Amino acid sequence: MLFNSETYLFFLGLVILLNWSLPVRWRVGFLVIASYVFYGYWSVSFLFLVIGMTVANYAFGLLQDGRRSQLLLAAIVVLNLGVLGLFKYLGFLESSTLRVAAVLGLPSSVPLVHVILPLGLSFFTFEFLHYQVDLYRGGQPVRDPLHFALFPAFFPTQIAGPIKRYQDFEAQVLTQPRWDPGLFLEGIELIALGLFKKVVLADSLLPIADSVFSHTSTVTALEGWTGLLAFSFQIYLDFSGYTDVARGSAQLLGYRVPNNFHAPYLATSIRDFWHRWHMSLSSWLRDYLYIPLGGSQKGRRRTFVNLLLTMALGGLWHGAAWHFVAWGTGHGAALAAHRAYSDRARTSPSAVWTRAVGGWALTQAVVLGLWTLFRAPGLAAAAQLWRGLIAGGVSHPLLTWATILQVLGTCLLVLATEFIAVRVDVYGWLRTRNVGVVLRPAIVFSLAAASTFVAAIQVTHRFIYFQF
Repeated sequence: MLFNSETYLFFLGLVILLNWSLPVRWRVGFLVIASYVFYGYWSVSFLFLVIGMTVANYAFGLLQDGRRSQLLLAAIVVLNLGVLGLFKYLGFLESSTLRVAAVLGLPSSVPLVHVILPLGLSFFTFEFLHYQVDLYRGGQPVRDPLHFALFPAFFPTQIAGPIKRYQDFEAQVLTQPRWDPGLFLEGIELIALGLFKKVVLADSLLPIADSVFSHTSTVTALEGWTGLLAFSFQIYLDFSGYTDVARGSAQLLGYRVPNNFHAPYLATSIRDFWHRWHMSLSSWLRDYLYIPLGGSQKGRRRTFVNLLLTMALGGLWHGAAWHFVAWGTGHGAALAAHRAYSDRARTSPSAVWTRAVGGWALTQAVVLGLWTLFRAPGLAAAAQLWRGLIAGGVSHPLLTWATILQVLGTCLLVLATEFIAVRVDVYGWLRTRNVGVVLRPAIVFSLAAASTFVAAIQVTHRFIYFQF
């Protein structure tokens, strides 16, 4: 059930109506059932996997209460990662083993196993791991089984996040959210904005990126940079649009979930980029991988190793393929280089604006270059595209000038809009002025009308992060 489908909008409207019509004490149970229906719409069999993991984590959470047992923690971590590894990484491990055997000239006749990846598995596994680790650190378990079941199952965040923290979510469940007109209106605005980002902007860039990345061996420099820009803004608009719909859907039910993006393409350093991009994942990696590995507390060399390892595993989380590992490792190396440079740059006499502009240009170049690894079907294709970016010429048989200008126009529109939004609190201004009473509904209507029109004349696509 895609967020950008009529089915979801009907489902969401029905759930909202029933949720606010029911007595307060029944709403949590109702949302659990609704969330299971949402997941079961895709696969009833995998719904039982979600329920089974929920029961196991609930039981281990109660066992952990006050014990601080490393054995209990290890057992449930192995269980969660085992399920994730079985469905997401078994085929990757087998194919990698066969390739190594072929390189070494060793015989191998092991058949490859093709396993379907359950939707949302990576996301709710990370939520379960966060819950168990925080209990080990002294947190209090969620004792109400319905409250705990809602934590991973909550349908607005079930498939592609944002990754929630159980303390924040459970605090909202305990307060039994009440009707809040302001929060409800914000939710409608977020959904309208998210669908506009996805249907109108992201999906219009998709065929451009696809055409370039399907011809990496012959791409020219102009085509390569255009396709790379198209994908970089496609994935941002696609995923941030999904997040907006998820947050908006949650707010229509009285809940707040964390934001995932804060103008990442305005970042002036690679560290700043990860403070703005997929923030729920980057904070999870920091708190549950980087810091436990020692963070920056065990010397410079160990810090660099921790950054590389953390980001490499973050890349592997995105997909069971070596090009994802390379993408994550590249970001780890960039973070390590930034840290090494920052230690020396603190005494630099250069002007603040010079460092900001230079830092922005360098950051975006690094991020763009690494997106090649993320989008390309493999390492060889990424290398071909890099070669084209550098020495591919300026002809553009794949693309028209109108297409190139469309990509540039979309990029500039997004950057300009976010630059203004960061500098000026337009939303706050509209919220506190009488003119906002007219403008806010007008903006929502315009965004919704544009999304509906575009959806009617072009094919809609699933969200990119549904595959992770």
